[in-house]
Amino acid sequence: MRFARTKFAHAAFALVEIMLVIAIIVLLAAMAVPSFLGARKRSQAAQSSNGPRVIDSGMKQYGIEHGKKTCNFVGT
Repeated sequence: MRFARTKFAHAAFALVEIMLVIAIIVLLAAMAVPSFLGARKRSQAAQSSNGPRVIDSGMKQYGIEHGKKTCNFVGT
């Protein structure tokens, strides 16, 4: 009877270890997710502010390639 009890006690100890490791991983993930979300928002803000500059650069490049003097391409 004593042999069976120590066998189960050892298995239960392994289960507690696994649960502890999972809890630590969840805690670290909970700490990291807000940082990732903040970095994503900053990246999206930088990308949205960079968009008009890229469009302007493309319009200027089009003007250079097609011999246009101005950047007013609407209706031309």
